[in-house]
Amino acid sequence: MGSEMCIRDRLHARVNQLIGLQEREQVLRQQMQSMMGAPKAEMPAALLEDNSELAVRAQASEARYERLKGAMALLITAIERQNGASNAVSPDAETPG
Repeated sequence: MGSEMCIRDRLHARVNQLIGLQEREQVLRQQMQSMMGAPKAEMPAALLEDNSELAVRAQASEARYERLKGAMALLITAIERQNGASNAVSPDAETPG
């Protein structure tokens, strides 16, 4: 009976530890997602001021991010136009009725 209590206590301790790790992972994931959404806002200014090479790399990354964002918007617009045009002339398109 005593050994069952010991095993049960160890099991509960392990479960509590795993729950704590899961909560920590969730918080870290949320922080990472917020950093990905706003890279410039999360960058500590003091760190960038102390390391000019890091500042240059951060600025280059931000510029590249903005260019990629613009390119994606153009690509999405072009695909939407292409899909709209192909749907209008496609013989397989469903006709109302």
